[in-house]
Amino acid sequence: MGYRKSTPLNIVSAESKNLSLEFRYELLAYKYVLRSLSMENNPVINSLKNLLEKSNNPTLDFNYQKSFILECYENSWFYCGLIDSSPVYYLYQYSHQSRFYTPNIDFKTGEKLQNSPRANDQFMDMFIGTKNKDFINIFTDGSKIRADDHS
Repeated sequence: MGYRKSTPLNIVSAESKNLSLEFRYELLAYKYVLRSLSMENNPVINSLKNLLEKSNNPTLDFNYQKSFILECYENSWFYCGLIDSSPVYYLYQYSHQSRFYTPNIDFKTGEKLQNSPRANDQFMDMFIGTKNKDFINIFTDGSKIRADDHS
């Protein structure tokens, strides 16, 4: 990266965007707990729930420090109602063949526009001139063109 030997290590690690081991451990633990919450009847979550109830029970003698994963669960259990959960992970809810869908892409129109000296005018002629009731033109900035607006 071109630093001198005298450059402090915290500057080098910040510039290279390397996470500290403690922060990475925390991030992975939270991601694991939240992903586990997305699956109904997950045995890990059931075990964490039981362990948390026992650790918060004042009548039981709980002499050890809570594990980090249990602290992550304790800090994020109230998100359970907001997380969509299902019997299987979200990734496996669809068939394997659905991942191989190839949409029809029109490269010819792009090539015509790229080679045109009046690309903006030709673009407007192509897309505003082809309006019909089957689709709505939505542009990359999220704006829409109404059917009655031709300016």
